[in-house]
Amino acid sequence: MNKPVEPPNRTSKDYVYHTKPPEVIREQLRERKERNPKGKRTRRIVFWTVLFNLVILFAIFGIVFLSGQRGQKYEYIQNVTPFVLRISAAGEYVYGETPEIIIRISNSSSSLRECSIEKFEFYIKSETKTGKNVFTFVFPPKNTFLLDRYDSRAVYDFKRDHPIFELQPGGYYIVCRFVVNHTPVELSKPFSINEVMSTTLFLRDDFWTPDIGDGAPESRIDAYIRIRNSAPKSLHYRFGAYNLKLTQSGSVVRSVKEDVSQKEVFLSSGESLDIPLQPMRAPDLVGDYMLEWSFFIDDRLQEGQNRVYVRELSSTVAPEKLRILSYSVKAVAQGERYQSEILLANDLNDPLFLRIEGFAFYIYRDRSELYRYQAERALNALVPAHSTRTIFRSEEWRELRFDRPGTYLIRVVLNTNQGEKVFEEEIFVLEKPVRTP
Repeated sequence: MNKPVEPPNRTSKDYVYHTKPPEVIREQLRERKERNPKGKRTRRIVFWTVLFNLVILFAIFGIVFLSGQRGQKYEYIQNVTPFVLRISAAGEYVYGETPEIIIRISNSSSSLRECSIEKFEFYIKSETKTGKNVFTFVFPPKNTFLLDRYDSRAVYDFKRDHPIFELQPGGYYIVCRFVVNHTPVELSKPFSINEVMSTTLFLRDDFWTPDIGDGAPESRIDAYIRIRNSAPKSLHYRFGAYNLKLTQSGSVVRSVKEDVSQKEVFLSSGESLDIPLQPMRAPDLVGDYMLEWSFFIDDRLQEGQNRVYVRELSSTVAPEKLRILSYSVKAVAQGERYQSEILLANDLNDPLFLRIEGFAFYIYRDRSELYRYQAERALNALVPAHSTRTIFRSEEWRELRFDRPGTYLIRVVLNTNQGEKVFEEEIFVLEKPVRTP
C-alpha cells in the first residue's frame, strides 16, 4: 500500500493570491499607523480629560470641605414649637452709639402658652481678636412666664441694661445660648461698629517753589493732621508719633519723624481740628514728588500719601485771562442764611501757579461795612487750564444772615504775584412776608 505523500514545503511566495500578500498588507498597516496615529492621540485625549475631571472634582470637594470647616455659620432665628426665638439687631452701628440688641421670643400659636427659659448666656465676641469675649452676661436661674397668642416679648435687652457700654470700631458677632422648655437654643449674628472719625493729612498749599536756602515761606511744606468727629456725641482722641517722607522715584529726598508723647484731643460732635506738624523744606529742584505719611490716633496706625508739586511761579499773564467768579445766590429772604463761594478762573491753555499774597471779603450796606474776612496767610494756588480753583467759602468762616431788607454789596480784593484784582456784585435781601392767621 502506498503511503500518502506529503506535499513539499512551500513558502507563501509559491502560492498565487488574488489579493496582496500578507507581508505587504502588514507593512502597509504599519506605515498607515505611523502616518496617522489617531488611535494613540485619542487615548491621550481620553486620559487627560479624565484626569482633568478628577482634579475639578477634588477641588470642589476641598472647597466645600474647607468652607464647612472654616466658615462661621450664623443662625439668628430658631423655632421651638410653638415659639420663635431670634436676635433683633442691625448689621451696622455708628461708633459712639450703644448697639440696640434684643433677644426676642414670639408665640406663633393661637392660644396662650407657658414658656420657661433657663441657663441663659449672652456674649459679644470680637472677629478681629479671634473670638475673644468683649461682653458677657450669664443668668442660669429658670424663669417661667405666660405668652399670649401671637404675642412677643424681650428676653434680654442689651442697650436697656447697659446704655453706656462702648464698643470700638470693628467686626463683632453675638452668641446667645439658653434652654427653652427643655430644648437647647443657640443663636448668633454678626454686626460691625463703623468708624465715624475721619483723619487725614492736609496740605494748605497746592504747590511749592524750589528751596534755594533763603527761607521763603512758599518753599516750606506745612502739613496738618485733620481730625473730624462725625459721631453723635463728643469724643476724646489720642494723637501720638508721626513720620513724613518726601520721595521721588522711590528715593527719599526729605524726612521728618517725631516721637511725641500722646496728646489728648477733645472734639464735639461735628467738630474738626487741624494739628500742625513740624514743617519740611521743599526740594531744591522742580519736579513731582510723593509725600508718604503715617501717624497714630488712639493707638491705631493711619497712613497714606499726597502728591507734592514743586514749580516756579507763573510769569505775567494777560489780566483778562485770570478772572474772579462768585457762586452765590443773588437774592435771599430776610433772616435766611446766605452763602458765598469765590473762585479763580483760568482761561489759558496752561495751568497757573499763583502766589495769593492777600485776600479780603467784604459785605456793605449803605456804605457801612457789615462783615469782613481777611486771609491770615499767603497761599500757593494751582489753577488748572480752562478751569477754576475755590479760594473762599463763607460757610467755612461763619454763618451770614441779613436782618434788614435792601441792597447789599459784596466786594472781593485779591492780591497775587500777577497784581491786584477787585470784584464786586450786589445781592438783594427781600422782606420776609408776614403770615396772617
